[in-house]
Amino acid sequence: MALRAWNIPRDALARCVLILAYLAVLSNAEYFLPRTSGIMTFILATALVVTFILTVRGAGELIASILGWKIRLYPLTLMTLVAGSVMTSLVVIKVFLQLVSAFENPATKDSLLPALAMLREWERRLVQVAGAQSNDIYTILQRKLLTLRPDLVFYGVYLNDFLPSGAGKYGNNW
Repeated sequence: MALRAWNIPRDALARCVLILAYLAVLSNAEYFLPRTSGIMTFILATALVVTFILTVRGAGELIASILGWKIRLYPLTLMTLVAGSVMTSLVVIKVFLQLVSAFENPATKDSLLPALAMLREWERRLVQVAGAQSNDIYTILQRKLLTLRPDLVFYGVYLNDFLPSGAGKYGNNW
């Protein structure tokens, strides 16, 4: 109903949503690329290149549809397929080289899994302290943040988190 009020064609709206999805992938790949190493770098570089080309193609087709032109940017589609194929081939070659080096040199066998798997820095670390209050959490964060150095900390607050420090869990005596 809102689409009719604004008079936005469905294909233009679908293109906008697709462009936003491409931009989300692009920004995440760009954010994580400097923080990676090994195979994850190649995978994120592939996502970065492919989504950049798809974003340019989608924006071009959106602008053309707004202007009333009936064009399709097939050369950019072909460029996406070529870039994705080349980058995916590089990922496969990198995995193959990691496996070959692990089997030839037993010393590198221990470094094989970190090269193929997700980096430890990306793992979610759940830190729960039962009965801790806001002041206790502040003290814990001051002590742990220097060693963990996270990019993001989620802190869920509950009503009893504002009791005095060391008071423990709130009893159900209401």
